[in-house]
Amino acid sequence: MTGNAQFVSVYDPEECSPDDRPCPRARKSGVILIALYALIVALYLCSTANAKPTQQDVFRSIENNTAETNESGGRIILFICAGAALLIVLAYVSKRQQRQATPAPLLNHGKLLKEIRSAVGLKSAELKQLRLATDETTLALGEQLSSPLVLMLCPSALAQATRNPKTRVDRTTIARIIKRLVKT
Repeated sequence: MTGNAQFVSVYDPEECSPDDRPCPRARKSGVILIALYALIVALYLCSTANAKPTQQDVFRSIENNTAETNESGGRIILFICAGAALLIVLAYVSKRQQRQATPAPLLNHGKLLKEIRSAVGLKSAELKQLRLATDETTLALGEQLSSPLVLMLCPSALAQATRNPKTRVDRTTIARIIKRLVKT
């Protein structure tokens, strides 16, 4: 310390130990500063709390509080609707899980034709001849055939398609198809 100054140092190297722990004086001064800051903040807050509200402030506060209760009623209804929607979704999901998995019926003519074609061993050229015969053949009642499956399943319709002189069907191909159908 120099001169006549009565200043007390917070950190005195002679008082402190060589390891890096803070000095006791430094700890005390930090606690005093924190306590002083807390006292100043408390006095400021107390000075603002003692202010007397005016009548307009009271009415404004009452109006704000009653307006908030009306909004909270809407929130309650919103939460109830959200809960009901959640229950409906959960019921739907549980009902869906309870259903048994059943295979879909085979109602597609294309898929059925593909299955029969692979079972009989038809080539694409032979299937084209059957489609051509289907388009050009009409039944006795004047009805048009709907699918080449009719020709494959009904031998009389196939015989009628091959006997018709107006058809452009290759009769040797149809004869090979008949032989395969007879074998299977």
